[in-house]
Amino acid sequence: MNRVRLTYLVTTLVCIALMLVGFFAGVKPQLDAAVAARAEQMTIDAQNATLELRLADLARTRDELDVHEAELADLRRAIPAEGAYDAYLDEVYALARATGVAIDRVTFGDAVPNGAPADAPAAPTEDPAEASGSSAPATDTATPAPAETTARADAAPQSAPASGVLLAIPVQVGVTGPGPGVLDFTDRLQNGDRYTLVTRVSLNSDEDAGDVLGVEATALLDGFVWALPE
Repeated sequence: MNRVRLTYLVTTLVCIALMLVGFFAGVKPQLDAAVAARAEQMTIDAQNATLELRLADLARTRDELDVHEAELADLRRAIPAEGAYDAYLDEVYALARATGVAIDRVTFGDAVPNGAPADAPAAPTEDPAEASGSSAPATDTATPAPAETTARADAAPQSAPASGVLLAIPVQVGVTGPGPGVLDFTDRLQNGDRYTLVTRVSLNSDEDAGDVLGVEATALLDGFVWALPE
C-alpha cells in the first residue's frame, strides 16, 4: 500500500470518526430531546383534554347553581334551621286571608327530636263546652277571634332547638269561617311553603246535619312542623 492510499484511508477513517462523534455528541442528544418533547406534548395534550372536560362539568354546574340554590331555599322554607315561628305565623295568616277564614289561635309545643314523644301545644283558655268536645251550635255572640298580635305573643315555646337533630314541633291552629273556606284552609296549610303534617282535625259547624259547605264552621287542627338545626 503506497502512501497516497494510506493517506486516503486514514482521512476516510478520521472523517467517519468525526461524523460518529458529531452524531453522538450533537445530533443524538437533539433527537432524544425531540422524542422527549413529543412525549411531553402528548402528556400535556391528555392533561388539557381532561381539564377541558372538568371545565365543561364546572360550567354546567355553574349554570345549574341558580336552580340548586332555589331548591335549597324551598327546602329551607319547608324545614328551616330554626323554629321560624314568625315566618310560619305570617304564612298561616296569609292563608287565612286567602281563604276567608279567621284565625282563633296558633300555639306551639316544645321542640323534641323527631320520633320522641312530643308534648301537645298548650291550649289557650276555652269555653268549657268546647273543651269537653261538645258540638253545640255556635251563637252570633261568639267571642271574636283574637288579634294576630295576641297569637304571636304566645306562639313560640321557650325551649331552644338542639343542634344537628331533626326536631318535631307540635302546632295547633284554630280557625273559624265559612265551611268551604275552612276546608280550603286545611288543605292549603298542608301544602304550604312550611311543611305541616296535620294529624287531627276537629270540625264543628252551626248545624247538626254535619254539612259544613254552606254554614259557619270552626276547626281545630293539630299537627307538626319541623326544624333541622345546622
